[in-house]
Amino acid sequence: MNTSFNNQSFLGQYISKGNVKTNNRFFPNKRVSIVELKPSDSRDIETLDDIKKDWRWSDFSTAILVDAETVNRHPEDAELFNFYVVTTQKKNFEKVDPKKVLAQAEISKDELSDNRVWIEYLQVRPDCKFGLPNRPYKRVGATFLDFCKEQFKGKKLLVCSLDDVVNFYKDAGFIQNNRGVGTMFYQA
Repeated sequence: MNTSFNNQSFLGQYISKGNVKTNNRFFPNKRVSIVELKPSDSRDIETLDDIKKDWRWSDFSTAILVDAETVNRHPEDAELFNFYVVTTQKKNFEKVDPKKVLAQAEISKDELSDNRVWIEYLQVRPDCKFGLPNRPYKRVGATFLDFCKEQFKGKKLLVCSLDDVVNFYKDAGFIQNNRGVGTMFYQA
């Protein structure tokens, strides 16, 4: 299950599976796929661009796209950044369908310590956000954090949380760091 930051595949690559909750009482769980997108692949950049357009008013989706485009222009930085999506898509990951994406995230390797990984941005599809009533899918962000805890076992996961999602990260076991304003961590 572990993958390297140096994986040079040129298409969306299946990394892991997870489960999210649904509102369907007969099928309360839905299997999702966690896919790593590669900024070197124009189809993956196009997917991130489509997500940004579909998820209007989602600042993180814009930041993720800008960072992926920057890595595309500066491939020497590719080993420091990883881009992931949580999707209901089950196959054909060479072209991820943006309509099936439930969350996206950017992960960066800490240049100062091999033991730290930053969850730079975690953006859940606007209609699935933590705390919204009648969301079609629940535990989307938590499913991604569960993946990170397994994928980066032995490393410290760090986030700079916005005030409105501090409780989300606390519920996932993250602890507020007293050395940095707004930072939280989880020892995986």
